[in-house]
Amino acid sequence: MTDNTIWLIHHKSKIGERSPLNMDGSEFAFAVGVVSANTLIKAINALSNHLNEQILELVDISSCKIYRQENYLDDS
Repeated sequence: MTDNTIWLIHHKSKIGERSPLNMDGSEFAFAVGVVSANTLIKAINALSNHLNEQILELVDISSCKIYRQENYLDDS
């Protein structure tokens, strides 16, 4: 068994006309993909495949970060 890393991939995608996300006529969507994979390349490929299934095209990646729980703890 391989330990996977959780990747946070901030990206821009083009919305296809038949995409279920095409609700208001927007041309693009900006989102953060949360992907489990053992390498960044595999994570990007998995994200791209998922987007294609939703009739979205990966256009740009603005950042890729490894999720670390300690960065998201809230003391309040």
